[in-house]
Amino acid sequence: MSEVTDLTVIEIKPEQAPVLYVAGGLDAYLEQIRQAVNEVPDLSTKKGRDRVASLAAQVSRSKTAIEKPGREYLKRLKEAVRPAEAEIKRFVDACDELRDATRRPLTEWEAEQERIKAEEAMNALHAEALEMNIKFDQELAAKFEADHEMALLMNKDFDRDREEQRRLAEQARREHEERIKREAAEQARRDAEAKHKAEIEAAAR
Repeated sequence: MSEVTDLTVIEIKPEQAPVLYVAGGLDAYLEQIRQAVNEVPDLSTKKGRDRVASLAAQVSRSKTAIEKPGREYLKRLKEAVRPAEAEIKRFVDACDELRDATRRPLTEWEAEQERIKAEEAMNALHAEALEMNIKFDQELAAKFEADHEMALLMNKDFDRDREEQRRLAEQARREHEERIKREAAEQARRDAEAKHKAEIEAAAR
């Protein structure tokens, strides 16, 4: 735009707030500001540069003129809903307390059931462990008894073998003595015969 224009001073009254500060409610003001600054000053001159600075400042003033009453409107809205928020919170807290108090017997019953279940599980584990210990002791005792019986059998076999060796040795000794006696008797008989033969021969001469 070649014509130099300035933004009209924007003023928003409190009664306008409900219809302006809604979705799209400020589009008209935004378009007005865009049109007001839709020019290209000559930056080669001081006047042009001053004009750019002035336009930017006008945008800032227009923004403040719309934002400030909007913030005040929001503040009033928040103050207006604060009692409702407090009452809703009080109601919710009271209902939560009532809910918890109503459910407390069930909660305590459920907790007791869980405790009983846990105790039964622990007792079952204890009984199982005790049964395993008894079984282990029985198996250990059976193994000890079997080992003891095996040792006794091995001792019996050892004693039997030793007795058999002693018997065989005694038999061999007796047989040896008898053989010596037989050999001695046989030798004595031969000696006697030889002596008798010699005596006969001597008498014949």
